[in-house]
Amino acid sequence: MTSGCSCERRRVFHGAGAAIPALLVALLPKCPMCLAAWIAAGTGIGISAGSASWLLVLAVTLGVAPLVYVSIRHWKANGTAPFGHGSET
Repeated sequence: MTSGCSCERRRVFHGAGAAIPALLVALLPKCPMCLAAWIAAGTGIGISAGSASWLLVLAVTLGVAPLVYVSIRHWKANGTAPFGHGSET
């Protein structure tokens, strides 16, 4: 009985592991000036538009990387693309 509970808990954590980066990427401001304004409003530290542009690229990369990792891991384990798309190989 304990192993079934642990398996269910693990499945929930794996789902959350994919949902959190997706949520962060969706909530991220899309323009560098908006990101600079968010940082200034949140921390009181002003940054340039160039720095905000680099931070935006970094944040998107860090948000998409776990999604790619989970998708590749799912594909290797099951032989199908995530979310039921694609055919078995």
